[in-house]
Amino acid sequence: MLQLILFDRFFYFRYIDKEMANVEELFDEARQSAITYAKESMMTDDAPAAKPVKGGRGEDDQAVRYLSVLKLNSAASTMFSKMIECTKQALTRSLKLSTDNDRMENSQKIAFFLMDELQNFLKPCLDLAEKSIPVGKQKSANEFTYFDIVTNVSAVMRLMRTEFEPHIYSHLEDYYQLRSDVLYRIKTFKEWLEQQLESGLNKAFDGMTARIKIEMEKQHDGYAAMLKGAALDVEVSPYMEAFQRVISEQKRFIMNTLSARAQFDYLRTYGTRLYVEFVHYFQGFEIANGAEGAGLGLQADLKGLLETVKAFDVTVVTKKFEILVNVAFMVQAENAQSLIDKLQSEQMNEIPMDFLLPFIQNLKHYKTGQYEKALKEARLL
Repeated sequence: MLQLILFDRFFYFRYIDKEMANVEELFDEARQSAITYAKESMMTDDAPAAKPVKGGRGEDDQAVRYLSVLKLNSAASTMFSKMIECTKQALTRSLKLSTDNDRMENSQKIAFFLMDELQNFLKPCLDLAEKSIPVGKQKSANEFTYFDIVTNVSAVMRLMRTEFEPHIYSHLEDYYQLRSDVLYRIKTFKEWLEQQLESGLNKAFDGMTARIKIEMEKQHDGYAAMLKGAALDVEVSPYMEAFQRVISEQKRFIMNTLSARAQFDYLRTYGTRLYVEFVHYFQGFEIANGAEGAGLGLQADLKGLLETVKAFDVTVVTKKFEILVNVAFMVQAENAQSLIDKLQSEQMNEIPMDFLLPFIQNLKHYKTGQYEKALKEARLL
C-alpha cells in the first residue's frame, strides 16, 4: 500500500514537471517563430513593414529581437494568442491529471507562468522602446517609433480579457480560491503593463510638446510684431500656419499608430497640453488692444487653431481652445469701458478672471491705470 502511494505521488509530480517543460517549450517555439517572421519581414518588400531597431549586446540583443516582434501586429498577436491557448490547454489537463492535493497548486503554477513569461518578454522591449523616444529637437512625428508598439502591446490586455479571463471563469468555477488568485494575478499584470505604457506615453507627450515649443521660438518675433499692431493682409498668419502644420502632422501620426481608447486618451491629454502651452505663449506678448492688426489678427489665428484641434474630435479639447478665441475677442477692446462690456458679455462672463488677467495686464493701454481702475469699479478685480 505504501509503495502504491509513493508511486502515485511520483507519477503526479512527474506530470506537472513534464507539463511545465512542455509549456515552456511551446512558449519558446512561439517566440522564436515570431522573431523569425519579424526578421524576414524586414528583408522582403511584400511583407508588412517593420522598422529595424538598434541595441547593444547581450540582454539588449534579446530586447531588440523581442521589440522587432512588437513592431509587427501580426507577429505579436499570433505569439500572444499561441501562449494563451497553450496555457488554457495546460490548465484543462491539470484539472484532470493532478491529484486532489496538487490540483490547486499545479493549476496556479501554470497560470502564473503565463503572466511571468509575458512580463519577462515585454519589460525589456518597453524599456528599450522608451529609450528611443525623442525629447529634443525632433524634425518629424515619425521619429516617435514608440507608438508602433503601443497598439500591439495593448493587444495583450485585449486577449486577456477576451480569451483568457473567460476561460478562467468557466473552467475554474468549482475552485473559487484558485480562480480568485489567478484573476488577481491577471489584474496585477494588466496594471503593471498600463503603468509601463503610461511611462512611455508621458515621455512621448514631452517630446511632442517640445517640438511645439521649438516652433514657438521660431514664430516669436513675427507674433511680437503682429500683436503690437502690424496688420497682415492674410486670413491666417504664416506664424499660425506653421503651428497648424506641426499639430496636423502629429495628429495624423497619432491617428495612424494608436487605435480606439488609446487614441482618444492620447489626443485628449495631448490637446490639453497644447492648450496650456498656447495659453502661456500668448500671455507672454504685449498686445496693442484696439489695433486692427492685433485684435482681429489674433482672433483669426486662434479661430484657425481651433479648427485644427477640432479634428481631434475631443469635446473637452475643443472647448478649451474656444476660450482662447474669446480672449482674442476681449483684446479688441478700444478703451476701459469697452473692456468691461466685453468681460460682462455672455461669451466671456463664465471665464475666470484669474485666467484672463494676465492677458489684460499685457494690453498696451493697461499701463495707463485706467483699465485696472475700471475693473475694480466693476468689481471684476
